Amino acid sequence: MISDKIKILREQKGLTQAALAKKLGITRSSVNAWEMGISVPSTQYVVEFVYATGSQHTGNHGNKDKCALFHKLIFP
Repeated sequence: MISDKIKILREQKGLTQAALAKKLGITRSSVNAWEMGISVPSTQYVVEFVYATGSQHTGNHGNKDKCALFHKLIFP
């Protein structure tokens, strides 16, 4: 489920729910609701989540990393 993937990827990046929420400009309770499966992020926030938790590299490798992360998040 996407809720599990959000939590796993957030934790792999060493972010708290509050830190991720701040990066996305949303409340911690919104992140918590995503992780609990109470709600799902809009497409806008899925993309922002990928940028917030993705590779910090620039260029083609950074874009490939972000695409891979997006794929991990969306697809089983």
